[in-house]
Amino acid sequence: MESFRSRMVSPARARAARGRRRGRASRSCVEVLVRVVVVASAVVWIYRRLTTTTTTTTTMRGVATSSPKMRAEELEECEELSTMWVDAQRAAHARRVKARADATASSAPLEDFLFFLHVPRTAGRSYHFCFLKPAFERSKQCGNMYNGLDFDPNAPECDFLATHDDFSLVERFSSQPRVVTMLRSPYERVLSSYEFAIEVAARSFDQPPTKSKRVRVQTRDVWPWGHLVRHIDGQLQQYLDQVEKDPQKMISIGDVYENDLYTPFEDWTELEFVQEDVHNGQFFQLLGLTNNTNLNVEPKAKLLRKCALWRGTKASKVLIDYAKERLEHEVDSLAMHERLDDSLRLSARELSLPLNSAAHIADDGSFFAKELEGILRKREVQSGEDIVAFTLRWQAISADNLQDSEFYKRYFDAIKAAIAAACEVDLSNITFGKLWEGGWHTILVRFKESQFAAAGDYEDVDGTAMRTASKTPGALHDAVMRGLTFDVLFKAASEDFSSEEKYGRLTVIAGGRASNTTRKQQVKAETLQKSAARTLGEQYRICESGQFAKYGRLRERALQHISARIKGTYETFSHSGRLRISQRVRSRVKELNWLDDELWRFGTELFKKRFDEFDATDDERGRDYLPPRLAQ
Repeated sequence: MESFRSRMVSPARARAARGRRRGRASRSCVEVLVRVVVVASAVVWIYRRLTTTTTTTTTMRGVATSSPKMRAEELEECEELSTMWVDAQRAAHARRVKARADATASSAPLEDFLFFLHVPRTAGRSYHFCFLKPAFERSKQCGNMYNGLDFDPNAPECDFLATHDDFSLVERFSSQPRVVTMLRSPYERVLSSYEFAIEVAARSFDQPPTKSKRVRVQTRDVWPWGHLVRHIDGQLQQYLDQVEKDPQKMISIGDVYENDLYTPFEDWTELEFVQEDVHNGQFFQLLGLTNNTNLNVEPKAKLLRKCALWRGTKASKVLIDYAKERLEHEVDSLAMHERLDDSLRLSARELSLPLNSAAHIADDGSFFAKELEGILRKREVQSGEDIVAFTLRWQAISADNLQDSEFYKRYFDAIKAAIAAACEVDLSNITFGKLWEGGWHTILVRFKESQFAAAGDYEDVDGTAMRTASKTPGALHDAVMRGLTFDVLFKAASEDFSSEEKYGRLTVIAGGRASNTTRKQQVKAETLQKSAARTLGEQYRICESGQFAKYGRLRERALQHISARIKGTYETFSHSGRLRISQRVRSRVKELNWLDDELWRFGTELFKKRFDEFDATDDERGRDYLPPRLAQ
C-alpha cells in the first residue's frame, strides 16, 4: 500500500503547480485564438454525440472539472437508483414516524430521544456542550460517541446523543428520533476546517501526539479529521526534519493561508481527501451518504454521491430536492451558524427545552454523590474490609492531563504513596475509579479489619487531631466529609503535594463509604457541595464564555508552537487575514461546494420563515429568554 507521506503534496510543489496553472491562464492571445479554433472544430463532434451521451460538469471525487461525458447507461442508472433510493427513504421515514406515534401512545422510552446530527465546523460544539447537554440529566446522556457508537439504537439506555455520524444513523432506529442539526455558509465552513486542521496539528508540533492510557476521543480519530490533521502533521514533521539537517532552511511566514510550511489554502481545497471529507459535507451528512456512512445501512452511498455530483442531471435534482424535503420535514429543529442566538431560542421552543428551565450542571455535587454510591455498590467488600471513596480534582490538573499515560502514571504513583503513608495501607489497596470531564476522578481506599477503630472513636475528633487519625476508615471518611482531605492525606506528603504550586487547589465534591457488614444497607455517599441553581439560558452563557476562553487559549498555545520554530512570529488566523484571500479562490470554493451552497441557501430561508413565525408569538412565561452575552 502506498504510504501516506508518499502521497502528500508539499507546499512548494503545490505552489509550483498553481504557478503553472496561472501561467497557462495568461498565455498569449495567439495561443488563445488557436484554442478557440480547436474548440470550435470540436463543437460539431460533441453535438453529434449528444444523442447518446450527456456532457456535464462533474465534481467526481470532488474535483470540479469540465466534463468527462456521462454515458447514457450511467445517466439512466443514476436516475433509476436515485429515484428508488428517495422513495425507499420516504417509506422508511413514514414507518419510523408511525412507530414513534405508537411509542408516544404507550409511553415507550424512544418517544423523547434526541439526536444532534453535528456537522463539523458549524459552532456545533457550543450548541451541543452549552445548550443541549445541560438540558439533560447526566444519566440520560449517551456519552461521548464521536469516535464510534456503543449503544443499541432500538433500545438505548439514554435520551440524548450527539455525534458526527450522518443521517444513516437515523435509519438504524425502528422509531423516528427527534433530530436537530446546524448549517453554515459553505465557504466559511471550509475555511474553518482548514484553520482547525492546522491548529490541531500545531498542538503536537515537534512532539508525537499524546498517547492515552485510557480510552479517549482524539481529534485525529474522529471523522472527518483523520486525513485532514495527519496531512498537516506530516508536513510539519517534514519541515522539522529539514531544519534539523540544515538550520538555514528555517522560514518566515507572512501569510498564514499561503506559505511553505504547510499546503496553502487554495491548493488544500483541491486535495482529494478534502474533496471527500469536507466539500459538500453538509449535504451528504444530511442525506446519510458521506464516506463515513455505515455501508451495511447504505451500501450504495458511494454511487449515490457520484450521481448527486453530476450537476444538471435528473438524478442530481432528485437528490437535491429530497435533501431540502428532509431538512424541512424530517429534521425537528434547524439551527443556523449565522444566527446562533436566534437558533437557540427557536430550538428551545421546538425541542421543548425551555431556556428558563433548570440546567443540569456538570459540577453538580448531587450527581457525583449518586455516581459514587453506584461505584461503591459494585465493589466487592470482603468480610472484615471497608472502603472509603471520594471524588476530587486539582485545580491545575485537567482531564487531558490524566489521559496522558506518562502523566497519569506519575500522578497515580504520587497519590498512592501519599495515601499509603497516611493511612498505613498497601499500595495495592488504593485504586482509581472513574474519570469525568473537568478533571474529576474517584479514588478508593480499602481498609482491612485490623485497621478498624471502635465505634465512635473518631466521631468528634477536631481538625488538629484528625490530621493524625487517618488510619481507620471511620476517621478518613469523617475527614473527607469535613473538608480535611488535603490536611489528612497530602499536606505532609512528598513535594508533589506539599504546596498548591504543582497541582493547584484540591476540591473534593463527594465522599462515601462501603461497610464490611450488609453492603446494601451500609453503602452511603454524600456531596460536599452543590452548584448554584441556573436556568438553561444562564448556563449557556456561562458555558459559552468558558468555551470561548478555553479554545482561545488552546489556539494561542498551539500556534505559538509554530512561532517558536520559524523566523519571526506567526500571525494567528484573523478576520483581516481572511479578507486577503482572493475572490477567485472564494469563487472556486463555492463552485466545489455547490450542493452545500444550495442546501444552505434553502436552509437560510427556511429558518427565517420559522423564526419570524416564532418571534411573533408571546413569551409570557419567559421560556425563550436568553440572557445577554458575558463580557470576555
